[in-house]
Amino acid sequence: MNHWQILDGFGGDRVVAVRPQAVRVLGASAAIFLARALFWQAKNPSYWWSQTQVELEEQTGLSVDAQQTARVQLKNLGILNERRVGMPAQLEYLLNYEAVKKILVMNHE
Repeated sequence: MNHWQILDGFGGDRVVAVRPQAVRVLGASAAIFLARALFWQAKNPSYWWSQTQVELEEQTGLSVDAQQTARVQLKNLGILNERRVGMPAQLEYLLNYEAVKKILVMNHE
């Protein structure tokens, strides 16, 4: 059995790539959330994107509580903007790329 077969044993087909430096700077949950946010934001860089908490849990493995903690941390750093829209209300997100770059530069030196 090779390493891919072992990983496949966990089920699912999603992989979230997270850089070790991001984990060191932000912590695991915020780094994982940011990695997924970068994935979605890349699809349309200037627009707000939306995923439900259930969808994000399926994609990242982060519980709703871990997502909320990560979102608060990323918002406090100025990295993540969020808003509620529609009825029923749905969260939408937008990344501040300049804040991401600033955090990376500050912690890369």
